[in-house]
Amino acid sequence: MTWEDFLNDSELNDGDTRDSTKYPGPPNGEYLLRQVSHDVRGCLNTFINYTPVIHGLSDRIPPLTLECVRKWTPSVYAWRSEVLAVRPPAEKYPPASPEWARMVAHVGELIQAAPKFKAEMESLVLPEDETAHYLVEQAVYQATKLGSLWHDIQAQEYKRLYRMRG
Repeated sequence: MTWEDFLNDSELNDGDTRDSTKYPGPPNGEYLLRQVSHDVRGCLNTFINYTPVIHGLSDRIPPLTLECVRKWTPSVYAWRSEVLAVRPPAEKYPPASPEWARMVAHVGELIQAAPKFKAEMESLVLPEDETAHYLVEQAVYQATKLGSLWHDIQAQEYKRLYRMRG
């Protein structure tokens, strides 16, 4: 979906037929950027929150699984810092400005290794220990979500990214 298609999407623009439980209102670039940044940071923060506990259970986690989590943790911290730095400009652009699409694309560039991160995390052997299994599974889930967000950014799936989360 191009930026113009997003801006002109009848489902988003028609207040009478727009599903207000799905979409926050007519297309708004600033809202889209904030939503994308929020969703990406949510994946990164959740992964970061699980890593100290995963490291603390290292005796219950397969060595290659632990190695993969350790390998990606510095990247996840760096991505979080970089995405946090993406802010709407001081001079506001109109909601339909293509500058918003460029800023969303920039968020995608910052996490460009997300598909590799996703693939490596999804290939992990999950621990047998119930607690360790849950924690690693949740870390994998966050990597999968991040990879999906990256894909939607690259594919310019603005309408999907614009959806309200609940």
